[in-house]
Amino acid sequence: METKIVARFVNAVHDRKTLTVQYKSDNGAIFIKSGGSIAWRFNNPGNIRPKKNGLYQGQIGVGDTASGKFAIFGSYEEGRNEKRALLRRKYNNYTLKEAIYVYAPPNENDTESYIDYLVKHADISRTTKLSTLNDVQLNKLMDAMEKREGFNAKIETRKEFWVNTINVNVSDGSKPIENFKIQVKYQNKVTTSLTDKYGNLPPISYQKSGEQIVLSTISDGKEKILQTVTTTNQSQLIRLVNKSYVATETMRTQNGSTSQRNTSLSPFVYQVKHGDNLSAIAKKFKVTINQLKEWNNIDNANLIYAGQTLKIGNQTVSSSTQQNNPNNQQSSQTIATRSNANTGQPLAIIPINNKEAPWIPIAIRELKQWYGKKEGTITKTDNYHRMSGTAINTLVGSKQAWCASFVNYCLQEAGFKKSRESAAALGFRRDKTNFVKIDKPIFGAIATVVTAKGRSLDTIDKASGHAAFVYCLSKTENRFIMLGGNQDDQISFQDGKISSYRFYVPVAYFEFSKKQNLTTKMSIDEIYQKLGLKAVQTGRSTR
Repeated sequence: METKIVARFVNAVHDRKTLTVQYKSDNGAIFIKSGGSIAWRFNNPGNIRPKKNGLYQGQIGVGDTASGKFAIFGSYEEGRNEKRALLRRKYNNYTLKEAIYVYAPPNENDTESYIDYLVKHADISRTTKLSTLNDVQLNKLMDAMEKREGFNAKIETRKEFWVNTINVNVSDGSKPIENFKIQVKYQNKVTTSLTDKYGNLPPISYQKSGEQIVLSTISDGKEKILQTVTTTNQSQLIRLVNKSYVATETMRTQNGSTSQRNTSLSPFVYQVKHGDNLSAIAKKFKVTINQLKEWNNIDNANLIYAGQTLKIGNQTVSSSTQQNNPNNQQSSQTIATRSNANTGQPLAIIPINNKEAPWIPIAIRELKQWYGKKEGTITKTDNYHRMSGTAINTLVGSKQAWCASFVNYCLQEAGFKKSRESAAALGFRRDKTNFVKIDKPIFGAIATVVTAKGRSLDTIDKASGHAAFVYCLSKTENRFIMLGGNQDDQISFQDGKISSYRFYVPVAYFEFSKKQNLTTKMSIDEIYQKLGLKAVQTGRSTR
């Protein structure tokens, strides 16, 4: 069965024994390429080797072959584009002879024969510098290189086809659940699988449409059916939310004690999303605007903002206890808040079921707590280094940069994993276990940029940088606004050029991030106004 599906490949795995590559698309379908040449199978017409650190543009995997490791690209076009970029980047100032002696060295190739072939088929001389070639001439050279390297070799062995699948993702309503056991019944066979760190089961492939696949779990020795899925001629994504536990919220007071309340009953809390207004929210939950204003002490209905939490309902079902928590630890089912100074009253209650960047309300909470205050004042009470697990005793000074510690603090307060290098701005790039690179800015993504000691992405191990959260797009074209710490030595909003930054999300948030788009455009002054923050003297300007 072959189904024509327009999809973007996000991952690829090569099986060395069967000479097969499984391309997984963003809609869950799997595309198989087997046989043929390595270059064809990997969408890598340049036979480009993988980098020691990082990925090429468009690279979605690495294939291990008898000839060594090669990069796997999402499409032929992406592979060819990277080859073109490589020739311009690395070989542009070389003559053809010099370039091929490096590109195809004599210890691996018949280099002289390779050069003769290119001279004949690309119609250029051995002494021609690649920098003198226009785009048409360079494309002709690349075509000749592909033929020489056998991109279309073994064409009779090529096979490619789609495999439709059921793709299951399990979450707690906020974050994916790892190691969740599910039974899969299909064609009288029962298999048991565990979800991975993204909350995903291994894809369930099937043979034809109209079949039944039963998903179930075992609770107290009894089978509980979660969902029965009817197969179709398209791959499907099934999202399961496990609500079998009672969610709690934890409030941290000034003395470190905590109070908990049951949030599984009314009232509930809603997080404001981009584009929301009180009228739309009232209509969604079948309440009035005045009720929303009363329940949330809102004076101006226009002053709500993305990430803000609103209480829906006027009944409180709670039981509070005070307990010592010297380590200030919390379970994955709780999210801490911070109290107003010397009052014990929380600034905000962060709901357990936030789906859109639940760390942003925490960052806003910190902004409001320290708005207009410099790091010398902040560090006396809140040292984000120590609060995020780094033994740096102050925020003050150029060697104590705290932008990454602030980001990590907000992530940990929201119940997400921190970077392994909690004080390093570029640690989010290097920590591929806990963070995933995404190709565009979205609300709440971690924006990182290389600053001093080299700006090349290839030198990030030695470079320094900056990290903050994406909040919205700027009204200036191709720029965005970020919320972060150590911005003008304080917690503030700043803008940045989109092309200069790389964007990351926690691995546990990756599935949620795929369908998010950032469209809201605001100025920094408009954001502060929506947050109800008055103009203050910041040291650089007056807001």
